[in-house]
Amino acid sequence: MKLPNRNRNWLKEIKAAYAKAERDVIRDGKDLNDLYIYAVKYVAKNRGINNKDTIREIIQHSFDAIKIDIKNDPESANHHVFHFVSTYIYSHCFADLKDELECDKIMDYVNNEWDLFEN
Repeated sequence: MKLPNRNRNWLKEIKAAYAKAERDVIRDGKDLNDLYIYAVKYVAKNRGINNKDTIREIIQHSFDAIKIDIKNDPESANHHVFHFVSTYIYSHCFADLKDELECDKIMDYVNNEWDLFEN
Protein backbone atom coordinates (compact mmCIF):
# COMPACT_ATOMS: atom_id res chain seq x y z
CA MET A 1 0.00 0.00 0.00
CA LYS A 2 1.11 3.52 -0.74
CA LEU A 3 2.89 5.51 1.97
CA PRO A 4 1.40 8.82 3.10
CA ASN A 5 2.94 11.65 1.11
CA ARG A 6 2.64 14.41 3.73
CA ASN A 7 3.21 14.58 7.44
CA ARG A 8 -0.41 15.50 8.10
CA ASN A 9 -1.44 12.32 6.27
CA TRP A 10 0.91 10.31 8.48
CA LEU A 11 -0.73 11.87 11.53
CA LYS A 12 -4.20 11.01 10.23
CA GLU A 13 -3.20 7.41 9.48
CA ILE A 14 -1.48 6.94 12.84
CA LYS A 15 -4.46 8.34 14.76
CA ALA A 16 -6.80 6.00 12.90
CA ALA A 17 -4.55 3.02 13.66
CA TYR A 18 -4.33 4.12 17.29
CA ALA A 19 -8.12 4.26 17.61
CA LYS A 20 -8.42 0.74 16.19
CA ALA A 21 -5.64 -0.53 18.46
CA GLU A 22 -7.34 1.02 21.47
CA ARG A 23 -10.51 -0.92 20.62
CA ASP A 24 -8.41 -4.08 20.19
CA VAL A 25 -6.83 -3.62 23.62
CA ILE A 26 -10.22 -3.24 25.26
CA ARG A 27 -11.67 -6.21 23.35
CA ASP A 28 -8.66 -8.37 24.26
CA GLY A 29 -8.70 -7.31 27.93
CA LYS A 30 -5.15 -5.95 27.78
CA ASP A 31 -3.61 -2.98 29.54
CA LEU A 32 -3.30 0.32 27.65
CA ASN A 33 0.45 0.11 28.13
CA ASP A 34 0.35 -2.84 25.71
CA LEU A 35 -0.98 -0.67 22.86
CA TYR A 36 2.38 -0.60 21.10
CA ILE A 37 2.05 -4.34 20.50
CA TYR A 38 -0.77 -3.58 18.06
CA ALA A 39 1.17 -0.94 16.12
CA VAL A 40 3.04 -3.51 14.03
CA LYS A 41 -0.26 -5.22 13.19
CA TYR A 42 -1.59 -2.02 11.66
CA VAL A 43 1.66 -1.18 9.86
CA ALA A 44 1.60 -4.64 8.27
CA LYS A 45 -2.06 -4.23 7.33
CA ASN A 46 -1.66 -0.68 5.99
CA ARG A 47 1.46 -1.55 3.97
CA GLY A 48 0.38 -4.97 2.78
CA ILE A 49 3.25 -6.72 4.55
CA ASN A 50 2.44 -10.43 4.64
CA ASN A 51 5.87 -11.99 5.01
CA LYS A 52 5.97 -13.53 8.49
CA ASP A 53 9.76 -13.21 8.75
CA THR A 54 9.58 -9.49 7.96
CA ILE A 55 6.79 -9.00 10.49
CA ARG A 56 8.75 -10.95 13.13
CA GLU A 57 11.82 -8.79 12.47
CA ILE A 58 9.80 -5.59 12.78
CA ILE A 59 8.27 -6.83 16.03
CA GLN A 60 11.66 -7.75 17.46
CA HIS A 61 13.27 -4.37 16.62
CA SER A 62 10.24 -2.43 17.84
CA PHE A 63 9.82 -4.28 21.10
CA ASP A 64 13.56 -4.12 21.83
CA ALA A 65 13.42 -0.33 21.45
CA ILE A 66 10.48 -0.09 23.88
CA LYS A 67 12.21 -2.36 26.41
CA ILE A 68 15.34 -0.19 26.29
CA ASP A 69 13.26 2.95 26.75
CA ILE A 70 11.48 1.49 29.78
CA LYS A 71 14.73 0.14 31.23
CA ASN A 72 16.31 3.61 30.96
CA ASP A 73 13.21 5.36 32.31
CA PRO A 74 10.74 3.08 34.16
CA GLU A 75 8.17 5.91 34.24
CA SER A 76 8.03 5.77 30.44
CA ALA A 77 6.11 2.48 30.71
CA ASN A 78 3.02 4.68 31.15
CA HIS A 79 3.59 6.60 27.90
CA HIS A 80 1.38 4.31 25.84
CA VAL A 81 0.52 6.89 23.16
CA PHE A 82 4.19 7.69 22.58
CA HIS A 83 5.15 4.02 22.43
CA PHE A 84 2.39 3.23 19.96
CA VAL A 85 3.31 6.15 17.71
CA SER A 86 7.04 5.52 17.79
CA THR A 87 6.52 1.82 17.12
CA TYR A 88 4.18 2.62 14.24
CA ILE A 89 6.55 5.11 12.62
CA TYR A 90 9.85 3.29 13.15
CA SER A 91 8.35 -0.01 11.99
CA HIS A 92 8.59 1.56 8.54
CA CYS A 93 12.32 1.93 9.06
CA PHE A 94 12.69 -1.67 10.23
CA ALA A 95 10.71 -2.80 7.16
CA ASP A 96 13.02 -0.78 4.88
CA LEU A 97 10.14 1.40 3.72
CA LYS A 98 11.61 4.63 5.13
CA ASP A 99 15.04 5.62 6.33
CA GLU A 100 15.64 6.65 9.92
CA LEU A 101 15.96 10.36 9.12
CA GLU A 102 12.57 10.35 7.40
CA CYS A 103 11.07 8.54 10.38
CA ASP A 104 12.63 11.13 12.72
CA LYS A 105 10.99 13.96 10.75
CA ILE A 106 7.60 12.24 10.81
CA MET A 107 7.98 11.58 14.55
CA ASP A 108 8.85 15.25 15.19
CA TYR A 109 5.78 16.40 13.27
CA VAL A 110 3.43 13.97 15.01
CA ASN A 111 4.91 14.85 18.40
CA ASN A 112 4.31 18.56 17.74
CA GLU A 113 0.72 18.00 16.63
CA TRP A 114 -0.42 15.41 19.18
CA ASP A 115 0.30 15.28 22.91
CA LEU A 116 2.03 11.90 22.97
CA PHE A 117 2.51 11.97 26.71
CA GLU A 118 -1.13 12.28 27.73
CA ASN A 119 -2.38 9.48 29.97
